[in-house]
Amino acid sequence: MCGLQACCKFGRELCYCSDGCYRDASRGCEALEWEPSEAEGWLQGEGLGRWRRQLASFLASGRVLMTRLTEGSLRRAGVPRPRAKEVMVDVELLRRGAWAAPEPPRYQLPLAIVEELGQQVARQSWEPLLRDPTCRSFAALCKRAVPQELAWQWFHTLRSQLPWQDPSDANYQADGKTIPRRTIFTVQPGCGCVYKYSGVKVAPFPEPSFVADIRRRCVELAGLSDQDQPNSCNINLYRDGHDSVGWHTDDEELFEGQYNDMCILSLSLGASRTFQVKRQQSKAVQGNAAGRKGPVTASVSVGHGDLCTME
Repeated sequence: MCGLQACCKFGRELCYCSDGCYRDASRGCEALEWEPSEAEGWLQGEGLGRWRRQLASFLASGRVLMTRLTEGSLRRAGVPRPRAKEVMVDVELLRRGAWAAPEPPRYQLPLAIVEELGQQVARQSWEPLLRDPTCRSFAALCKRAVPQELAWQWFHTLRSQLPWQDPSDANYQADGKTIPRRTIFTVQPGCGCVYKYSGVKVAPFPEPSFVADIRRRCVELAGLSDQDQPNSCNINLYRDGHDSVGWHTDDEELFEGQYNDMCILSLSLGASRTFQVKRQQSKAVQGNAAGRKGPVTASVSVGHGDLCTME
């Protein structure tokens, strides 16, 4: 049977660098502190002085630079592609230093999660799939969050009206193979980001009105506010039981999940599929391939109209 999965990804701005902030041996919080003279020096050092005015908003503070500057924003400011790529390499080094130490545990720094918001605001029943305070990860599932008849309307609309893409994994392009599913990456106006993961590149497609309606409804069901609306959605079409998606970590730079709190809302339509979660092991303990895989932490069947969150 056929199935659809739509994943909306978005970050939450949360400043946890305060009087009790952590410090990395090399950069730590110093990378988040940004004096005007330091910003000017950084611009000149990176050869970006001529774009000072266009980049002013990204230099308001070290935190803004660490969380919001992207290759795309540099390109839109007029910075040539090669220079923009070089600058982002340096910025990534700064980010790794600034976020080298783990953020405080949730009891020290409260962060509302969808499992709680959905029950409080939208009166939906959420089942926790993962609560791991040691790695600050949470996942929950709301069964039949969307009424079945409406969910089928969404299913048929998405399946028939979206211009599905069949990208190839870079490792198998020479063989003419495509990934085992159809896909599309919808974005809101003004976004031209290409979704890149595991050797796959998915070109952006302007968000149709019917996708926007689904997105807004899912945000409402999750108990999130209008200000929490995601600006992109990755939609996969699994044509039959042979289509799939393998183990992966949504750690693409595009979503800034490595150094910002990020929430993923995943809507399933059509046939039920098994959804599994496992903890990603650190490089220090990975060892061989079997060790990198590790044990399954949670396994659940997601069905038609189910809404899942990973954050």
